[in-house]
Amino acid sequence: MKILMISTIQIFINIVTEILSQWNIEFMCTSFVLNKKNTIVGFNLDILDVMKNDDRFHTCSNEQLPSKDARFDAIVVDEAQDFMDNGNFLKLLEHLKGGAANGLFHIYFDDRQVVRYSSFDQNFLPWLKAEYGFVPLELSHNCRNVGTIVDGTTFLTGVDAGTPLVTSSPGDPVQTFKYDTPASLVADISVEVARLLHPDEDLKVSDIVVLAEAKSVCNVLMALKERWPNLRVFQSADFKGMEAEYAICVLGDEDGCFNELESYVGMTRAKKGLSIYLSAKTVDSAREKMAKRKAAGRA
Repeated sequence: MKILMISTIQIFINIVTEILSQWNIEFMCTSFVLNKKNTIVGFNLDILDVMKNDDRFHTCSNEQLPSKDARFDAIVVDEAQDFMDNGNFLKLLEHLKGGAANGLFHIYFDDRQVVRYSSFDQNFLPWLKAEYGFVPLELSHNCRNVGTIVDGTTFLTGVDAGTPLVTSSPGDPVQTFKYDTPASLVADISVEVARLLHPDEDLKVSDIVVLAEAKSVCNVLMALKERWPNLRVFQSADFKGMEAEYAICVLGDEDGCFNELESYVGMTRAKKGLSIYLSAKTVDSAREKMAKRKAAGRA
């Protein structure tokens, strides 16, 4: 019976895949890392790189979309909090076969990750529900991070990281380090990467990502690639939507101030292990914000 069940499920998956392989799908996201991943085999997937379209998608003309005709069978918008609003939705709707009534339109967003623009319209989703009957589904479970990363992220940032579904292992404690200067930071992280690549850790270079909130710090950390060319080094916001077995995150903006949402994004990229680095100024800033949350009853 189990063999029959598995076979039936596989047949169903094959049928759905065959149907979808004939579809034209529009995928939109502001992460240039995701936008480069246009190699989903068997799908006619069009990637609209929102990052290249001025500062905000709603400043674009329809000519910048692939076609003025309704030629997409499905439109999928990820990281919608970065650029979607009423006007953008209506603009995209013109390109969806069947329109809002019969077309397939999926919008994924996380208002805890509003790190590119601070003007996300909280009325956008209620408007979708009222005007077009969109059905909101809240995804409250965390399918990526082990418990220690969920707890560490929530404790430091005050942002709810959800309920961890990865229960096979609670995970190793989050490692926290303080650094002096960007130059010393490169040396410090080099030691950490070398430790992680020890045979006992069972990690490859491709399993690790180094993230920095500040672009200037990220530029300095590119020096790590001289020793490990395949090591991934990104600004935290650019790695949104992606994940790694182990993440090394340098917290703090260009002025060294602690930003809860930016830190939440970076820290939750890690699946199983996380190390965070903070300057003395960032440590003081984080403590100040944690004290304010505690005083306000939000700790």
